[in-house]
Amino acid sequence: MGETTTTFMHTARRVSGIPPELLGVDPMERDPTARAVQQQQADALSAALWVASYYVTDGLFEDLAGRSTADPEVWLTTDGTILPFLPRRFAHEYDYRFVQKLIVAAADLFARLTREWSPPDCVAQELLIRVLVDHVQFYKDTYGLDLADDWRSTLARELLAGADHDHLYGPNESDTGPVRRGEASAEFDNWFEPFDGKRLPPYVESLESLERGQPD
Repeated sequence: MGETTTTFMHTARRVSGIPPELLGVDPMERDPTARAVQQQQADALSAALWVASYYVTDGLFEDLAGRSTADPEVWLTTDGTILPFLPRRFAHEYDYRFVQKLIVAAADLFARLTREWSPPDCVAQELLIRVLVDHVQFYKDTYGLDLADDWRSTLARELLAGADHDHLYGPNESDTGPVRRGEASAEFDNWFEPFDGKRLPPYVESLESLERGQPD
């Protein structure tokens, strides 16, 4: 293992919010060799999650810098670092304010890697997990990480609680043509709405959401 890979693997200990059992370690495994392999794979997955969350957050700040502060609905770049990993048919919605809210939502979500993990509280955070998994794949390929064969399904099951948003990406991933706002509003407008019984950071959650949550 090279020095760079060793440094990479040291970040695994920082992911203290997700117990090894959620990353593929079977607590009932009695074979010490098999248990050691599971732990090593879980450590590699933890390291990839930590580094990926750092990169995704940094990339969102780069995307924010490519948006206009003078007019929140105008962007200076048509692409980005992280935004292209989101459903492309909603790209016309990814303005300055959207990226600001996504950064706060990401910080709230990724903090759970080092504290106590709990599932995402809104659709935007669920999509961020999908982006995170895509970046874990990159680090797996780059560093030749030995991950369990079912690592993607494990993360989807344990971190997303089975949520599936494939329909937001459309039937054809290569179809990047935008849809009209009226057609997409019902699917996009609720991305930052908290799920039942959940709360989001003040900047993310709209005042309308708070008003709906007040007793009559």
